[in-house]
Amino acid sequence: MSPVIIGNATLYLGLTRSQRYRLRQKGVDVPSPPQRSGYKQTAEHVEKRKRRGADHYAWTGDEVSEKAGRKRALKAFPEIGPCVACGAAKAERHHKDGDTANNAASNIEALCRRCHMQMEIA
Repeated sequence: MSPVIIGNATLYLGLTRSQRYRLRQKGVDVPSPPQRSGYKQTAEHVEKRKRRGADHYAWTGDEVSEKAGRKRALKAFPEIGPCVACGAAKAERHHKDGDTANNAASNIEALCRRCHMQMEIA
């Protein structure tokens, strides 16, 4: 589609995204299409709709797989700190009682990979 010239302004109407991109690469000043108007949800409304934990329809409680328990630990404790055994900077979350579904703060310990493997063997 060719540009529409009105006065000294050139409008590129009906161009696809790739056509606009190619024109911009050539140095042509192509305006972006207007944003779609419609219902914009407020942040408060979006927060109200979010369902986490026991409120979520697929919540299984403590009946989760090992992988899901570890994911919950990662989400609950994003910054774990250094290894408590040797002081290494990079550490992982160790479940003291071996139950990955038990993500209580008292059950999580920060251990580096080496100390974690030694703890699992012992």
